[in-house]
Amino acid sequence: MNCLRYFLPISAWLVFAWSASVAQTSPSAEATVVSYEAQGGERWSAGLSDAETSRPGATLTALPWHKQLPDLDVRLFGGDVVPLTETRGEVLVLEFWATWCAPCQRALPKLQSLYETHKDAGLTVIAINVGESPQLVIPYAEDMGLTMPIGIYQESMVPTLFGQAVPTMVIADRSGNIRGRWDTYDEEQDAVVAALIERLLVEETERRREIATVLRGEGLFRLEWMRELTTTADDLLVTQGPSGGASILVSHGRLLAYHLPDGQTEKQWGGARAAGKIRLAPPDGGSDYIAASFRPGRPAVVLLSGPGGEKKTIDLDAHVFDLAWWPAGEADGGLRLIVATLEGLLVLNQAGEIVARPEGFGVVSALAASGSDASSRLVVLETSGRLSWVDQSFERTHEVQTRPESWALWADDSTVAVASGEVVAVVAGEFFGGGEQQIAVATQPNRLRVLAAASGEVLFEADWEGITSLAAGDLDGDGADELVVGQGKFMGVLTKAAR
Repeated sequence: MNCLRYFLPISAWLVFAWSASVAQTSPSAEATVVSYEAQGGERWSAGLSDAETSRPGATLTALPWHKQLPDLDVRLFGGDVVPLTETRGEVLVLEFWATWCAPCQRALPKLQSLYETHKDAGLTVIAINVGESPQLVIPYAEDMGLTMPIGIYQESMVPTLFGQAVPTMVIADRSGNIRGRWDTYDEEQDAVVAALIERLLVEETERRREIATVLRGEGLFRLEWMRELTTTADDLLVTQGPSGGASILVSHGRLLAYHLPDGQTEKQWGGARAAGKIRLAPPDGGSDYIAASFRPGRPAVVLLSGPGGEKKTIDLDAHVFDLAWWPAGEADGGLRLIVATLEGLLVLNQAGEIVARPEGFGVVSALAASGSDASSRLVVLETSGRLSWVDQSFERTHEVQTRPESWALWADDSTVAVASGEVVAVVAGEFFGGGEQQIAVATQPNRLRVLAAASGEVLFEADWEGITSLAAGDLDGDGADELVVGQGKFMGVLTKAAR
């Protein structure tokens, strides 16, 4: 099995329910319904009632996620070198300063006092001078009475350690986790810094946080990590990152970021005003853009060429609910972007120009391309409940009726999973290995379920407050997919538990 879900013949699509004012009626108060449809007929339909869940079991917990100290060697005035990897087992303080900096003149004596008090208990302090000569720095440090090591600034310290302003202080625990950072100085932070250092010196292990309560399937998953983002996650995808390995692509606020499998940020760049949900273009589709993005209910699409690259905003005359990159024949340009809107379908070419408005479609809530070549079918879900398989000429080759006002869709080559409006995300993967596929369903405000694709049986269920988004892909190369969960401003990774 390939390590990236993105290169498999299935496509995992998630879509958020937009305002009920679009629909003719509000979503039913009945149990959440997930149907598994095939062109030959329905396989199964599962009503997921909260009242049917088993009693609470174990709790999914995770250590708070922190940035790690980079693997850097800090050169000292005098010629010595301190590898940051060798400070593991010590509480480390890095203070960036300059002789001309007035706040630094007030902060350094306080830091020197902390160093003298706690150095025998495991505190290491390095005061890193930024951009000044030894002839200036060494006499200055002697006049200040500084006995802590004085380091030399390096460009590689940006941005993990140094925010390009002095003073900057970074504090790491004995495991190399960055636990505190200040990009300024005032007297009020002295007590906070002292308390944090004292706590880290006696801390044996950081306390795990309770994230979710397992209601069914205890022991199937473990929570690898949970980290906080700067803003609420709009979308999550597992794909290939800039370094060539598996990565989690996250859209949050106006930012897009690749995160490594351990949660570290690999690359981050600014999005655009309509960036939100992301649909990745096939890597061999010949497009100048790697992805298209949109915010549900807004009349615009943003084409993204990559980190730091071109962003092209396309203003439309209809509100957008979903996107799908769809292969086409060479005569048609090789790749199209299909847009689901309040008024049906729009077809955009690779330049973002509208080239067609196929007729016969109502309000389209979700799309998926079933297949990765020019013979693939487009799966179209309308709010009326009509689910259609569409050929390259936008003619329906098959259709079935599902629950009206359905908004979430996942598709592979022959079947699709459709979920009712209570569902905020649906994604599929082989979460337990062995070649058997499962479907993960998130419902607001607080439920995550994993169903067997073959039968609809609920294998795993958890009370997960604030769950908003899902993604699936093999992050560690073991042949089983990880389930990435977005919870407001937090993102975490579930992986199969060792048996």
